Amino acid sequence: MDEKTNSVQAVVRAINILICLNDGTDTIIEIARKCKLSNSTVHRMLKTLEELHCVAEDPFNHHYHPGYLIAQLASNPQTSHKHLVTLANQEMERLAEISKETIALYIQDGIWSIRVHEILSRNTIVVSEEDRVMKMFAGSTARVLLSQFNDEELAIIMDAIKLENNIECSVVNKMRLNEQVNETRRQGYSITRGERVAGAMGITAPIKNYVYPVALSILGIESRLIPKETGFLAELLKSAQLISKNLSNRKF
Repeated sequence: MDEKTNSVQAVVRAINILICLNDGTDTIIEIARKCKLSNSTVHRMLKTLEELHCVAEDPFNHHYHPGYLIAQLASNPQTSHKHLVTLANQEMERLAEISKETIALYIQDGIWSIRVHEILSRNTIVVSEEDRVMKMFAGSTARVLLSQFNDEELAIIMDAIKLENNIECSVVNKMRLNEQVNETRRQGYSITRGERVAGAMGITAPIKNYVYPVALSILGIESRLIPKETGFLAELLKSAQLISKNLSNRKF
């Protein structure tokens, strides 16, 4: 094989090894079997990745795990989720043009809600930089994000949160929050008024086929959104379905 082919093959092998580590396949023998490579090739690749700080070896059991460079690259949600933002941006622009309201894209990572992209309203703004990364358990966005966890995952999140320390709204206990999340699962969207910000309204739909739960929201003032709620919901669902379809054609 020529030099270019060898280089491409090395990159493919390195990526496959990193995928194995992410899946919990973390010994040389296991990785070699899964990637259909020799033990010596996997050992050589791991040592190269280790020199680049992409993997690290546990000195006690000789298992490997992703290195600090991988964690560093993934630590900025605005860049690590750029692919999601790129696929969603055209539909977000369309919704912003239709509604003239703030369009926001959130992911849920554990108990943290992260706003990875937004297009701000031309009118009064109801989101701000201060809440880009937060614990969020009220409002339409929170319900849609939480609704995408299975029952076991949701129970773990519920155990980890303290509602009374995070919100000042109608969600006063975990039983009620569970009911709201289950309702959101059934109907496939959520609409709330005044739960997080007095006088504000959120219309939110889930985006599927991503590695994290994703929510797409139209956020604005009740007086502006209520008269157009039905039409905006229809357009939001259309956008969410298209983005989900585009994501289904990609591998992560």
